[in-house]
Amino acid sequence: MNFFENKQNRVITVVCLLIAIICAYFMQNDSLFRGSRSLSSETIGSFEQLRKDVRKKNIANYFWDDLKPKDLLIEGDSVFTGAESSVTVKLSNGQLIVVAPNSLIKFSYKGKKMVLDIPYGGVQLENVVDDIIIADCGENLDLNKDQGSISLKKSEKCGSVKIDTKSVVNAKNFEERKTKKDIATTFDEVAETGVLGQIEKFFDAASVTPTSLSAPHLENKDIKYEVSGENPQVLKWSVVDGAKSYEVDVSNTPDFIQVDPFKTNANQLTLKKLSNNMFYRVRAVGFEKAISSNSEIGQLTVTFPRIKMDKLKVTKEYKAKNPRDRGIAGTAVDVSWSKVPYADKYVIELIDKKSKKPVRKTITRELASALEVPRTGKYSYQVRALDTRGRDISSSDVGEVVYNKVFNILAPLIQEGINDKFYFFQKNAAKYVWLKWLSQSEEARKFRVEIARDKDFSAIVQSSFTAKPKLLVTEQVDAGEYFWRVRSEEGENYSSWSNTEMFKIQINNN
Repeated sequence: MNFFENKQNRVITVVCLLIAIICAYFMQNDSLFRGSRSLSSETIGSFEQLRKDVRKKNIANYFWDDLKPKDLLIEGDSVFTGAESSVTVKLSNGQLIVVAPNSLIKFSYKGKKMVLDIPYGGVQLENVVDDIIIADCGENLDLNKDQGSISLKKSEKCGSVKIDTKSVVNAKNFEERKTKKDIATTFDEVAETGVLGQIEKFFDAASVTPTSLSAPHLENKDIKYEVSGENPQVLKWSVVDGAKSYEVDVSNTPDFIQVDPFKTNANQLTLKKLSNNMFYRVRAVGFEKAISSNSEIGQLTVTFPRIKMDKLKVTKEYKAKNPRDRGIAGTAVDVSWSKVPYADKYVIELIDKKSKKPVRKTITRELASALEVPRTGKYSYQVRALDTRGRDISSSDVGEVVYNKVFNILAPLIQEGINDKFYFFQKNAAKYVWLKWLSQSEEARKFRVEIARDKDFSAIVQSSFTAKPKLLVTEQVDAGEYFWRVRSEEGENYSSWSNTEMFKIQINNN
């Protein structure tokens, strides 16, 4: 009797151990249960373009499974994507849904409408095929079909859904909803601590920032600025909620073909370089590469001061050795001018007066230059200021460069005592003045005489030619003080000017 009882006890013990082992196995691996359930559940889609850490589970299951490319999407499945992961879900109706990184999405149906319950994360839908419901803490947002591309993001906070779409969404304003409900009570399977590892890492609100940003509003769209010094100009715009920085495009044309890009954390930008006409627009930049549309286009019209040249007329002479000597080619004349604020460089152009063609161009960052003159003659020159992009911002008046060839003919000599310095005439009597000089060169065939009111001969009242070393001034001259000089000429060659003499005319008006 004891023998049979002992044998029976051993059998019972073995059976209990086997049952315990089998139960432990199924507790660690419930794939058989999941497999039988999956076969009986409705398949609503499949997975494509799987990247890195993506997992899924059904509400009836406890554990999360690593997602495989050939896995099917069953109604009620939840999908989780890691920090650098994503997956494309293809529904049975052909709808493609891209699940963004750091997302937790539950797929189910309400009637004939797909329901996307999003505790946190984001999805992107291309060409909405059928109406879709977005569940947010018990409230629904309806997305109508045929809306084109839709990008949707949500933090773990209730009412934080952000939608970026060009179509009108038929829904309540989720921005106005301030309901605060623990995320685990809305999506209770997430509360199974330890299943996903450090769940709090994926609930970081900073990593799931909304993408919808308003475009900045410019403080002044039409700015007029007259430059008087190196004072920078400041562009300002409104602060955008959710923006961490701003991108500013600056261009010299309203089509922004060529752009100078800037980035700033403040709602203003200080321009350290200016040009004549500047156009600008601003975008707000948020987290996770979120960016707003462009603001309206602003215009900054800048007026720069004119360039002032130190000498509007520059003269240089070349002393030729014979009548056939045409002068030294490539001689230089010194020109200088005033500074223009914000100018990067200056361009000096030399233009032949006869041909009207430019013959020399010099570029410098200095306020003076040795301007090369190719040959004797008369030239026009002008200075232009350029900005850093090579655009004109200011210019000078047109000046003159005269490069004279002086033939080796001695200048005439006006001797003291051979001319009267004072003339006294009656009111109605004719006024005649003799001017005489000595020729010091046998080659001299003709003389030019200039009479002026000042010693610099800037106000010439008479210029005459004569073949003799004297001149009778027959033109009626007014009372006053006059200065005169003479030079020898032979064809295109001429001497230097003689010394300057003065005469004075007095008239008796009685």
